[in-house]
Amino acid sequence: MNADDDVRRYPGFGLFSAIFFAYLYLPIAVVVFYSFNANRIVSNWGGFSLHWYATALSNANLMTA
Repeated sequence: MNADDDVRRYPGFGLFSAIFFAYLYLPIAVVVFYSFNANRIVSNWGGFSLHWYATALSNANLMTA
């Protein structure tokens, strides 16, 4: 490994990487969080529910796809 390619040589690389991965994964985490919403309208939190997962798993067309 060449010493010129060491990550520690670039200041702010760790912070940039953290912001980059937050930019990638935060929207996915928000979608997963809201997928457990009991309310049909996303902007109103209706409590924790697995209703939408049960609906998706009981859909025969989806299961045979």
